[in-house]
Amino acid sequence: MIVSMPKNADMRADFCLEIDFDKETENPGRVFKTMSALIDTFEAIDRDLAVSIDSKIEPILLLEDVEAGSIRVWLANKIRDVEDEGLKSGDYKKVIGQYLVRAKWYIIDFLEGKSKITDKAEIEEMQAGLLELAEDTNVRHLPSYVPIEKTKLLRGVEGITNSISHIFPQF
Repeated sequence: MIVSMPKNADMRADFCLEIDFDKETENPGRVFKTMSALIDTFEAIDRDLAVSIDSKIEPILLLEDVEAGSIRVWLANKIRDVEDEGLKSGDYKKVIGQYLVRAKWYIIDFLEGKSKITDKAEIEEMQAGLLELAEDTNVRHLPSYVPIEKTKLLRGVEGITNSISHIFPQF
């Protein structure tokens, strides 16, 4: 089985979670448990990441489509209205949504080949990279971005690895 976020996702959604599995796989519920846990984890990660830009931002994930075969779930990032004058200029919702997708990709790429984070320097490197992505949005027009808290970032990483453990017990 393979769990991935296909990079060549078509434009019907912001991103796709894919679990590629063999038909007649034993214990099929674990495929669905994994997908459900990944969606819940990415929702929590989005909330934690949004604080880097503004604590009032409320990101939500919308289910756009589900495909059978390999299970593919297409999701879209949306931002509820924010009552913050600092964010009212431009199309901030689109920019923040793109940031959330890029940040999830950053985390997935960072975790490639790792089953967990074991070194403080690794979490600090990931934290700095995510802060840089937030700053790149330039939504606030001021350098007032906040790094995601290490404990929240570690909780997100643990959520991803725990989710995947339903189908890859070695994680």
